[in-house]
Amino acid sequence: MVKHFVVTNPLHKHLHVVLDVRSIKELKTSEHVSQVVPPKSTAKFPIRMLSNEVKGVLQKFEYCINGRHFYTLEASASVVPASLDLSCEEVNFSFDLDAWEPSVQRVMVLRNPQSLPMEYKWEVSSPAFTITPLGGVVPPRFSDEAVFTWTPPANATDENSRAVATLRFVGASSFKKIVLRGELPERGIKFAAPQVDLGDVACAVPQTTTVTLRNAGHREAAFRVLPNPALDVFPTVGRIAVGSTAELQVTLMVPEAGVLATYLDVEPMLGKAVRLPVKATGIVPVCEVLQPVLAVGRTYIGSYSKVPFSIKNPSSVQARARPRLPACPAPGPAPLSGRCRRAVPLPPPPSPSPSIPPSPPNPPPNSPPKPTSQTHLPNSQPNPKPEYPTQNPTPKTLNPKPQQQAGGVHAGPDGAPRVRAAPAQGELEQRGVRDAAAGQDRPRWDRDLGRYVQDRFRTIHVPPHVRRRRQVQGAQDG
Repeated sequence: MVKHFVVTNPLHKHLHVVLDVRSIKELKTSEHVSQVVPPKSTAKFPIRMLSNEVKGVLQKFEYCINGRHFYTLEASASVVPASLDLSCEEVNFSFDLDAWEPSVQRVMVLRNPQSLPMEYKWEVSSPAFTITPLGGVVPPRFSDEAVFTWTPPANATDENSRAVATLRFVGASSFKKIVLRGELPERGIKFAAPQVDLGDVACAVPQTTTVTLRNAGHREAAFRVLPNPALDVFPTVGRIAVGSTAELQVTLMVPEAGVLATYLDVEPMLGKAVRLPVKATGIVPVCEVLQPVLAVGRTYIGSYSKVPFSIKNPSSVQARARPRLPACPAPGPAPLSGRCRRAVPLPPPPSPSPSIPPSPPNPPPNSPPKPTSQTHLPNSQPNPKPEYPTQNPTPKTLNPKPQQQAGGVHAGPDGAPRVRAAPAQGELEQRGVRDAAAGQDRPRWDRDLGRYVQDRFRTIHVPPHVRRRRQVQGAQDG
């Protein structure tokens, strides 16, 4: 404890003041016992009292001014034991299994019941424990806090969970000891299986399996899954009771054909991670269509046809097939534009024209005329049409005009075969408009629609694809 002896110089000269405390045991640690006091000034002499025994102190000492004037001063004190009241005598540490923090903290309160400030400092026997602050001064009848932190190293043992903290008081021989104890979490977790082999799997298809984790320790254990870009695990953190198990859903996707080998690492709290090998073989499935050709046959516009076909999977993994029927444009001009955008296949290459037989010699002048009949070549077949009664029958003439076909080889007026070219593009439309304007209202058989139609409703608005098909069909029928 330190008290100050104050000297004031009211004179106009300097004063030299000396304190004689060297002979007193409790006051001999005092400093600055000899000072010069300037005129009209004040000086302070610190007097420190130090005693290691609990007792009362009453001592007299002298001080001298300018070496001639001696005076006596009395110092009294009551020595009491230095101490601080602590909130606890033992500090216990335990980890929260849901926090996953690397350290645990506890707070201790230090209270000074004395009327004098108390200075202290801490000493710890283990580096795993730290105290903040390590020292300080507690004012009279005031409180202060000390924070204890336990940070066990990786794979810590019981030696890292025990320590003793010593509280020493500055200027006194007394001290206090506090026991520090830490409880390590359970780290005895294991995998139920030595490895996971998924076998053959389809490439780029997620595969999910279940992995079992077991707690072989004596306390509840906490775990977390270390990140792995090749695996998707749920859950990533959890707790396992004593003697219980936990299931993890592991999802793996093989990006390309081949073997994929990786590891599943699970770390217990403050323990070493356990590793489980995971392996899978990626295979690209191949599907085969058993039918070489799908023959749809003839289908009318606006209708549909069903053609069954079979798909075979010769690979060892499951395959998901989705048939697609993309349009295959034929070589040649682009598809027609308009409301109907179906591509019209081009006609096959024309076959070589048959040779025209020579004309028969002219008959004698008096011979009877031969009736005119249409001549067909062996390869040409007439287009049969079912009979249908006409609304406005026309009278038959004695010499009917032979029917002119759209194109190809046909008989001429004299019965001889003649070659007629197919009508030019646009001629059919003009002919249909002309016939409709002339008032011809006779129904006729339409091969495309499969029924009788009226020309005035059929030929005025001819779609482009029907126009092209009629041109091609006319060239083939000729």
